[in-house]
Amino acid sequence: MSLGHTIKRLEVGDEVKITIEESEYAGTVAEHRYTESRKDPIDPWYDPGGASAFIDLDDSTIDRLNLSQRTLQIYCGQFDDYPAWKPPVASLYEDDEEKDELGEVTHIQLLD
Repeated sequence: MSLGHTIKRLEVGDEVKITIEESEYAGTVAEHRYTESRKDPIDPWYDPGGASAFIDLDDSTIDRLNLSQRTLQIYCGQFDDYPAWKPPVASLYEDDEEKDELGEVTHIQLLD
């Protein structure tokens, strides 16, 4: 399953471990959004859609990586030739504002 499909299937409350640029971030999904691709049958307008999740990082991740932000957002858009997904990216957020873009997500693991 692609990382885009994994992000799409996440649910609030899921415990996850995200790998970005060889660093691991662990936490709980606090918010999840998914927008279905839409194409207007009359107008050539197209919205490719996408999936994102906001992760409340756990204390051990914050301490280990010396972070000042507690929220990680992962986002994955869809290409125009749906159902293909673009590579997901991650950013740190503080007070609903993006602070640091971290790079491409390379692995997502659901924890039990």
